[in-house]
Amino acid sequence: MKALEKLMPKPMDEDITIVKKAIPIFEQKYPDSIGVFAFDNATSHAAYAPDALIVHHMNLNPDGKKKFKNGFKSDGEIQSMHLSDGRPKGIKLVLEEKGLWKKELKRICSECKIHSPTKNDCCAVRILSLQPDFAAQRPLIQEIIEDRGHKIIFYPKFHCELNFIEQFWGAAK
Repeated sequence: MKALEKLMPKPMDEDITIVKKAIPIFEQKYPDSIGVFAFDNATSHAAYAPDALIVHHMNLNPDGKKKFKNGFKSDGEIQSMHLSDGRPKGIKLVLEEKGLWKKELKRICSECKIHSPTKNDCCAVRILSLQPDFAAQRPLIQEIIEDRGHKIIFYPKFHCELNFIEQFWGAAK
């Protein structure tokens, strides 16, 4: 059974495959037009690329196997997220390079662990997550669509009456 599960595509993979096929079809049928792609709030639509700048995936110090795409500093200069040996830099070194590291910072504070921070400088995770390159990280499906010059919208959460697909499925059942 586990071997079969490994062969089956994950929902995110299916969505990405469909979008990558749909965009060229749309562009061929409607040249010089901008498409608007609409999605519900399925968790697969909010998934990030494997190399996304997600601070919660980073260690405080250089270590780990995860690869990250480059970010940028406040002056617009590209900031590599890896050391010369290929290891991820870690939150502390990234903040030091951005000039934002403060002595005695914890990786994550108790407020940020429960997702209700009241300060913007309470811990290293909070400080880095608010930086423009990390804050601007988009879900993979959004990156693909917007990088091709099209628009994407997400239906409101928990409002199936506003999602025409749900109405279609309800009538079909």
